[in-house]
Amino acid sequence: MSYLIIDKVTKKFDGTVVLNEISLAVERGELVTLLGPSGCGKSTLLRCIAGLNEVDGGRILLNDRDITYLAPRKRGVGMVFQSYALFPNMTVYENIAFGLKMQGLKGDRIAARVREMIDLVGLAGKEGSYPRELSGGQQQRVALARSMIVEPDVLLLDEPFNALDAKIRKTLQMELKNIQKKSGMTMIFVTHDQEEALTISDRIFVINEGRVAQSGKPLEIYSQPANEFVARFIGNFNVLKGEEFEQLVGEPLFPGKSLAIRPEVIKLSLNGENGKGHNGSWRIKGKVVGVFLKGNILRYRVRSKDSILDVDVLNNSMDCSINYDTWVDLVIPKDEVKVLNL
Repeated sequence: MSYLIIDKVTKKFDGTVVLNEISLAVERGELVTLLGPSGCGKSTLLRCIAGLNEVDGGRILLNDRDITYLAPRKRGVGMVFQSYALFPNMTVYENIAFGLKMQGLKGDRIAARVREMIDLVGLAGKEGSYPRELSGGQQQRVALARSMIVEPDVLLLDEPFNALDAKIRKTLQMELKNIQKKSGMTMIFVTHDQEEALTISDRIFVINEGRVAQSGKPLEIYSQPANEFVARFIGNFNVLKGEEFEQLVGEPLFPGKSLAIRPEVIKLSLNGENGKGHNGSWRIKGKVVGVFLKGNILRYRVRSKDSILDVDVLNNSMDCSINYDTWVDLVIPKDEVKVLNL
């Protein structure tokens, strides 16, 4: 039996269904992510697991216990919020130790646990600092340590890095993954950021309209989207109708279907250069109608007939010959065209 089981959980607010008999399972020691757009139900599900929202149907089982209707303090669930919710009048040490004091632990036992947790989250030397004296990233580490130190059966993280700048956010993503692996704690992370989910997760549950649209390991979710929603939400796929694709390649292959093609698998070259199509690929012509710098990636937007395709290539600053209005050849590998479910 899985460690955490969400079994056909339903939640309504004022008659509106937010969670629609959603089901999923989490294994002990996993870091899983609930990924989806705003309003899809992911944070509501997290709050139902924590006991902050009552469910209208279904069951929640944790470590072989039915916790569906238990009070939050009896569930063995910890939670880290976006706002950190640190006590401003307590030092880092006191904030982290707070939960242990509430459990009745004393003196040396608390000190040893706090030192261990401070080392784990990289806050050595900050024990006597107050929250106002810390950066946002440091405050988030304190919030994480305070939640982890009481050793909950599962730790819930509700978009904890949203308020941080991009550089700190990326650093904390990797640190969280390392901390989770070292501690072996089961964690459920909520985000709407696809890159964040792909970076930190053992598995991802893509949520749409209160249901799981697809679940799997990050590479599986990214490279094998199950349906049009996932393809559009993950990885900037080119999504085309079968009839539209037929116009591009001149073959009636996928009538009535939707197709997805990753931008990075399309090969782009100037007319007459290498990259000819063959039995394993299609070759089409198009005109560049947009060029976007995305750090180490250049994204070309190419119009071919009535379709627009995004093509990602590694940014090589020595090669700037492809600009707006340039005619190019696109080579699409046949085995990279994914047929989607509706």
